[in-house]
Amino acid sequence: MLTAIAALLGPFSGVLAGLFSARRAVRNARSAGERQALAALHTGYQNLLRERAAYTRDLLDELTSVNRDLAALRRENAELLGEIRALRGNGPERRG
Repeated sequence: MLTAIAALLGPFSGVLAGLFSARRAVRNARSAGERQALAALHTGYQNLLRERAAYTRDLLDELTSVNRDLAALRRENAELLGEIRALRGNGPERRG
């Protein structure tokens, strides 16, 4: 009887060992695949952050330039208003 049980369990234990080994291999492969996917996502996210930083720097540079242009226009506008006031002060009196 023991010989019969041993004869049945011998191949069965080999099958169990094979299944556990296959399961371990699948789990390791899945884990490696997940690590690769995570690394790819991380790299993509880092690239996106770099692109956004460059875009933000370009936008801030452009806004700074626009701000300088507006300040120059305000100065020019103030000068023109001063000239207009001076011309009105020197011109003929209005009737009215």
